[in-house]
Amino acid sequence: MRVKSIALLCLAVLVSCSITATHCCPGDPTAFHKPDVADGFVSVESGYEESLPIHITDNDDFAAQAASNSWNGSGSLIDPYVIEELNITVSATSPIQIGNTTVFFEVRGCLLVGGPIGIVLQNVTNAKIWNNTIQSSVSSGILVTVSDNVLATNNSIHSITGADSTGIYSLGSDYCEFSNNTIQSVDGWGILADYSDNCSITENDVYESSNDGIRLRDSSETNITLNVVTHSDMSGIKLGNSHRCRLERNLVGHSLVDGISIEASADSIIQDNVLYESGGYSLDVAGEYTDIVANTFYRSQMQGLRCQSDDNYVTQNNFIENNLLFSGSATYLDHTGTNNDIAGNYYDVWTWPDLDENDIVDRPYQYGLVAAQSDSEPHVRVFLTDLMHILTKPRLIFPNESMTGEKFWGPVQISWSIASDTFGHDVTYNVSVSTDMGSSWIEIAHGLTDTLLDWNSSEFAESSEYKFKVVAQCSSGLVSEYVTSAMYEVASHTLSIPTVLTPNGGETIVDDCSITWMESEESWGLQVTYDVFFSADGGETWTEILRDTEGTETHWNVRGLSPGEEYLIRVAARSSAGLVAEDVSDSAFSIARLDYSIVIIAGVGGAIALVIALYAVRRRGAA
Repeated sequence: MRVKSIALLCLAVLVSCSITATHCCPGDPTAFHKPDVADGFVSVESGYEESLPIHITDNDDFAAQAASNSWNGSGSLIDPYVIEELNITVSATSPIQIGNTTVFFEVRGCLLVGGPIGIVLQNVTNAKIWNNTIQSSVSSGILVTVSDNVLATNNSIHSITGADSTGIYSLGSDYCEFSNNTIQSVDGWGILADYSDNCSITENDVYESSNDGIRLRDSSETNITLNVVTHSDMSGIKLGNSHRCRLERNLVGHSLVDGISIEASADSIIQDNVLYESGGYSLDVAGEYTDIVANTFYRSQMQGLRCQSDDNYVTQNNFIENNLLFSGSATYLDHTGTNNDIAGNYYDVWTWPDLDENDIVDRPYQYGLVAAQSDSEPHVRVFLTDLMHILTKPRLIFPNESMTGEKFWGPVQISWSIASDTFGHDVTYNVSVSTDMGSSWIEIAHGLTDTLLDWNSSEFAESSEYKFKVVAQCSSGLVSEYVTSAMYEVASHTLSIPTVLTPNGGETIVDDCSITWMESEESWGLQVTYDVFFSADGGETWTEILRDTEGTETHWNVRGLSPGEEYLIRVAARSSAGLVAEDVSDSAFSIARLDYSIVIIAGVGGAIALVIALYAVRRRGAA
């Protein structure tokens, strides 16, 4: 066994922590069961054998006490000593203390109540602590100090009191495994490791810790996997100066600070975790060369990810409903480091457009102040995970939140974003409208598989208090919905006819004239423009005179037009909302041509007088 420093031995006596654990049905965030602390207490009349505290100082002492107490085993690998099914209830001393041993032993099935520390292992190897219930300690549930190859598994540890207490504390102990433990209601850390390398912390339920749920300090190359950590008063999982660690498939929720916090810890892998309902960031990283892959950051008060360090790799992560504190005014990712590779993630507010239907949004997602700080390949659909069932919201694309006060009448095409299911289930949509700010709802479509709906708004009551709601439902019944915070108006929309005033029929125009018409009234007060046309053949064909004028009069020069008697004028009014109204001259009018003639009159006596007479001859129908 490696010799540990005296400083670590002293520190082990001084440090204590606390923890709380919440049980979750994998994949169902609504299935957490948080038992009352009182429910966890085990009666002293539960079949245990009452015993005095056990304090073992070395191998010889272990052998002597095993013999005197008739414990099973000989201390070998295949026949370890077994201390089992004892009830040790104390106040001033720890129920079990074992130190300075190399023999193989187990402590199993015991009830340990009170004392500073439930089980103390100091400078031991080859220990297995399992199926014990440890409660009401005032410093630690289990303390493993300066020891190697210790397994603590399937223990129930709860109601550990005292400032800086711990459910399980590993101090200067390498190659240890802490697995399948339930740790609840600790006034400090759930699991704390100081100066402990190459350890495994896996499949533990840790909830209601007054500090971090799981904490590593100066403890490298440790795997933290498959844990459920909830309701921590600080971070769910936190690393400090702990390098080359792997955090994988942990479900971490309801942390008052961050879901996972990485401080001064490099070369870690953070993969396939679900971090939800964090009071700060879902993940806060200040460690270089960290791989952040396939995690889900869900409903954090601040950004889903804060990346404060350099040379990190961030891909295939889900950012869902982050920035709750900022009401969506900030991006989902806070990036202050350099040379980070951030691409190919999913952002639930950035899933359209995808015109080429390649499942990549056509526009980069910009998370920084400059365009270079962008995810160039944001995904349209969520990446799957089996740790938590989430159905993202079907966010309205049209009408969107920026269109508050927008008026509608007649056909409206409502569109929304794809709702993605983290379990990969099929999704359908129901669409409703409200005429009274959301107090009541009228369903206008049910069971849609597309994300478009043609709605005839003119069939509904006029109101300025319209809201829209889209409800997504997966094939297993999970529901998410999006309700617009903006309000819209459905109001009758009309555009009056721009009645042609002149020429309106019967006139004969020789040179030029004014075309005039009445102003069209737009019931929404929107801008109206006019297009003016003429027809020389009674309305069979039309030629444009003027387009997009805002006035009600224009000058028309008819020179160069063929004379005729079947001329008409048409004026078309068009509002900025697309409404069109038009009018045509009541009857045809004529266009005539001016004719100039020279008349020569001969005088008597050979005198020729040249008189030039100019007169106009009206010629109708002349070529």
